[in-house]
Amino acid sequence: MKRLELRAGGSSGGINEMISDNYNFEKFLEDMRDKNLPEIQLLASTEAREAERLSSSSSKGIEKATKMRIGYYSKRVGEFAFFMRSGIKPGGIDERDFELYRPICEKLVEKGQFKPDILNRFEKSA
Repeated sequence: MKRLELRAGGSSGGINEMISDNYNFEKFLEDMRDKNLPEIQLLASTEAREAERLSSSSSKGIEKATKMRIGYYSKRVGEFAFFMRSGIKPGGIDERDFELYRPICEKLVEKGQFKPDILNRFEKSA
């Protein structure tokens, strides 16, 4: 998995490479597991934005099926970014995806960066 590097300078910022160069959501989350909350929020938002840009670009070098896969990846990372910013479970999220957030939230609770009640969001009745 490649590391995300923010460009210095420029008004819009941007990234040189995406964290998951093969658009693997599980690997992206794995890379987030040991990071601090502000870093997760920044990286997830940036990754989702870059994936959205790629999926909607008119690049002739990207096949339609790949653009669709990138778009789905962007949606999943965007939902994760939303949850990390707000603590609110995104509407319509796939329950399996949501469950993948749990280990990251548990680590953030251990670090004191999330309150323990965030883990209540993972209860089946929530």
